[in-house]
Amino acid sequence: MAPQIPTEILCLIAEHLQELEASLVPCTRVCRQWQVGFEPLIYSEPINVFSADGVSKEDCGRAMSLSHFQKVTSGNGVARRSLIRYLSYYIVVPIDLPDWQNCKQKGYNHENIVRQNNDIAFQSAIVDLFETLAHWDPNLRLSLDLALLGREEGKEPYTSAFALAGDYNYEYKKGRTRSVPVYRARFPDNGHSFLPAVACIDRLFFYYDSFPSPQIWAGSAMKIAQCCTSLTEIILDLDEYIRPDHIEYFQARRQGQQYI
Repeated sequence: MAPQIPTEILCLIAEHLQELEASLVPCTRVCRQWQVGFEPLIYSEPINVFSADGVSKEDCGRAMSLSHFQKVTSGNGVARRSLIRYLSYYIVVPIDLPDWQNCKQKGYNHENIVRQNNDIAFQSAIVDLFETLAHWDPNLRLSLDLALLGREEGKEPYTSAFALAGDYNYEYKKGRTRSVPVYRARFPDNGHSFLPAVACIDRLFFYYDSFPSPQIWAGSAMKIAQCCTSLTEIILDLDEYIRPDHIEYFQARRQGQQYI
């Protein structure tokens, strides 16, 4: 049997391959020693997890579905949990609803099937993640980013495209108030009550440089934070563009922030 390569040499090889932007995953399949030597570096990098299978995103780095993440961190992979420090979770919803792209038509109701289906998918994705992390060692410390990702861009019923939907210049003063309210994912029917407590999350972020808006309703964000029992830091970016005639949104958001 050939002599084993010292672990420190394996680490140097891993670091060199990483600098070359080569995949380290195949190296973990060489033997048990290589797996032990390479995995700490692999899992020290931020991991991107999608709530659904068959979803990808450009420039996402190391990524996997939640079902695969559950598989590699359970059973013989339980030890990997202690290596993971940063997790970006993409909550996959059916329809991407960009801000200020559409205006209302006769018959529009913001409580429509598109928003409802998105909210159901949002709730299911959060529950699945928290049920997974609830079984992790409470002494672990994990930073969690939450972001929304629509499978395809679309629009709500009884709306039409309007490039100036967010504008509020002099025409706003004449009563132009048909802009569709922004969509923010939330728990339908108080579904947050199903969330288990998770002790391993100590940092929670709802702020993303690559996204133009918070995406998640402030009240839902606070409910998620309440279930993180060891939380030491939370960042919720509320610096967003809202039309001044949508005063109800500001009022409801202020109430939502009072949850925690």
